Amino acid sequence: MSTIAQELAAKLQTLDGPTAIALERVVRDAIDLASRETAPLAEWPVGFFDQIRDAWGDEPFERPQQGELEVREDW
Repeated sequence: MSTIAQELAAKLQTLDGPTAIALERVVRDAIDLASRETAPLAEWPVGFFDQIRDAWGDEPFERPQQGELEVREDW
């Protein structure tokens, strides 16, 4: 067991129930955050596009014509 794990275990034993639960929640949130930050970004999260579609609602999603590209003189 690492030093920080030992310190955490010792600290949890000295705290009252609600405070120990709150500390454990903070530690678990930190572990979750660190896991997400080190995870590869090559894949979209499961259900990501379903959430986007649901948030868009029933509105059609069409890109209007963009027109002609402006031609500028060279410098």
